Amino acid sequence: RSGGCWCWLALFAGSVLCCGCCCTLSTAPSAAALALADGQCRTLSHPCVACAALGTLISRCTKLRDEQFIAAAEAVARMVTHEDRAGGATLPPLHKIRDVSASVARAVAQKAYEGGFATDLPKPHSLYDRARNYMYNPQYRRYR
Repeated sequence: RSGGCWCWLALFAGSVLCCGCCCTLSTAPSAAALALADGQCRTLSHPCVACAALGTLISRCTKLRDEQFIAAAEAVARMVTHEDRAGGATLPPLHKIRDVSASVARAVAQKAYEGGFATDLPKPHSLYDRARNYMYNPQYRRYR
């Protein structure tokens, strides 16, 4: 707990991500260890927290654990390509938002099934496809 808010962090493939709350990051001697300190960090926000809701819906999980948020952050980090990182981006491009959302939801749901708190049994064959099917599809009919 830091600065009165929870921060969900992951270090994966060289990307450091947080949920956008007030925090600063400082690395420990181990590259995988992260420490929190008070401060301002609004520039690293990403869709992990919002997409975690989709993961809870597709698995109907009864608890949302730290491991699920870490898996969500790792899923976002995996979607950032080397070219994106070379250009200074820490998040995937916006045109991939639906793929990123489905990947994050799949990661959160997978952790729910592994932890035993998913209630939608049996587990679907493809959590990614299930997440894509649960998404709102903004296709409108033409009236004229």
